[in-house]
Amino acid sequence: MNNQTKTALITGANSGIGFEAAAQFAEAGYGTVILACRTLQKAKTAQKQLIQRVGKDVFEGLVIDVAEKTSAHAAAKELQSRGQQIDVLVLNAAMSAGKKPLFNADGIEMTFASSLIGHHVLTMSLLNNG
Repeated sequence: MNNQTKTALITGANSGIGFEAAAQFAEAGYGTVILACRTLQKAKTAQKQLIQRVGKDVFEGLVIDVAEKTSAHAAAKELQSRGQQIDVLVLNAAMSAGKKPLFNADGIEMTFASSLIGHHVLTMSLLNNG
């Protein structure tokens, strides 16, 4: 199978499992690996580290805060404007609010919003536009 034409998108790609997944896709020969992170700076930092690690510059940044539905919609629109088709979607980003619950702009608890709602909105937006 030729992976050079394939695109993988990983949410939470700036650290932990998401970072490792990004490295694995690059090492497997994927032509584009999209690092979907909460800020562009986090994506750029991860991109530099990944290029050093795998020796390939196949990484692109994408800003998404999966705890916010509007951010998930905006990220899907950005991908559509780039004309990018996603072949593999790794829904990794999440957060833990700690001892005291935090809520997003829609009044949804942040752990639930980042683990489920934002990823659902992103996935459905990509499917509806693809």
